[in-house]
Amino acid sequence: MSAAQTFISIFKINSALFVNVFKDVDDETASKRPNEKTNSMIFLALHSADARYYILNLLGSKAKNPYAEEYKDVRMIEDVKKYPLLEELLKEWKKTDRLLTKKLGELKPKQLKSKTDFKFSFADKTLHGALSFLAAHESYHIGQLGLIRKYHGLQSVNF
Repeated sequence: MSAAQTFISIFKINSALFVNVFKDVDDETASKRPNEKTNSMIFLALHSADARYYILNLLGSKAKNPYAEEYKDVRMIEDVKKYPLLEELLKEWKKTDRLLTKKLGELKPKQLKSKTDFKFSFADKTLHGALSFLAAHESYHIGQLGLIRKYHGLQSVNF
C-alpha cells in the first residue's frame, strides 16, 4: 500500500467517525459546552472542517471554505457569535471528504517528499509530515467529540 493510500484510509476512517459522532445530536446539544473551559461539539466540528480545507489547499485544491470569511477572526470559542447549522456543516464535511480522497489519490511519492511551508513545529517539513500531523490533529479532535458526546448522555460512537 502506498503512503497516499494509507492517508486515504486514515482520513476515510476519520470521516466516518466524524459523521457518526453527530448521530442523534441536534444543534442545541452540539452547541452546549460541558463547562466554560471546554469546547462545544459544533466549535470542534467547525475547526475540523476548517482544517480539512487547509489540507485540501495544501494538496493544491482551489476548494473554498464557505465559513472562512465569517470565522476568519475566531481564535477561541468565545469569539464565535453564531454557528452554522449542524446539518449544513456535515454536508460540507462530506463534500471535503470526497475532494480529499480524490486529491490524495492523485499524489505521487515524489510530491510527498516535497518541502512545505507548513508552520507547525515538528521535525518533518515535507508534505508527508504535514499530512501525518494533520491526520493526527483530526483524530485528536474526533476523540474529543466522542468524549463530549458521552458527556451529553449519548451512546458511544460506532464505526
